[in-house]
Amino acid sequence: MKLEFVHAAVSRWFDRSAAEHAAGEKPYAVSPLAADERGGPPGLEIAVFTDDAERRLLAATGEGSGIRLGNQIRATGRATRMMSATWDELAAGPHEQAWELTFATPVTFRSGNRATPLPEVGTILFGLARAWTAWSDLQLPPPHLAIDKTYVSDLELTSTTLRIAIPKRSGDGGRVEIAVPGSLGMLRLRCSDPHAAATAAPLLRFAAYAGVGSMTRRGLGVTRLRTIRP
Repeated sequence: MKLEFVHAAVSRWFDRSAAEHAAGEKPYAVSPLAADERGGPPGLEIAVFTDDAERRLLAATGEGSGIRLGNQIRATGRATRMMSATWDELAAGPHEQAWELTFATPVTFRSGNRATPLPEVGTILFGLARAWTAWSDLQLPPPHLAIDKTYVSDLELTSTTLRIAIPKRSGDGGRVEIAVPGSLGMLRLRCSDPHAAATAAPLLRFAAYAGVGSMTRRGLGVTRLRTIRP
């Protein structure tokens, strides 16, 4: 199933106005449609960051609901909570200083017409901080110290290229297919300063919900987080 089909279907659940549809930061992230390893129907993971987004998700997946994927309409089951955390819980200490991020779907970082598959500490933490600031009433310190004191201690990544259809800039309703470089695999981060970890740790816990990088509403950058204990 094409990523753009899933993105178009799910964005209708949340984006109720032209302004919400065009917003750079949105209160949800989406995984690609995937088969159930236990033999059940296929499903997808949706993370929501606000109470209003959660209400819209539950309304869209209520009894008798369906989802349009391309030219097909499929019945949907009731949303099942997989994991949850409050903003206070994400921000609470004690703060670990080492983490392993596994990118379950390709991660990419876009700026204008440029895209890179290389996950850098600055782009990871700054992107997470921007989303946190947009949706949380609990504000963290600016991420600069966390970025300066956090580094990549190990990695095992494989590059890949995705072809994704996006709207044309002309705004005429047409779409253009672009090649997006991404990477899959594992990245270990370590923070050398406990004060910096008080900002880095909450942001990286948030990554398990928000994903990492660009196009997280299209299923890219789905991230699994494991804390590395000393």
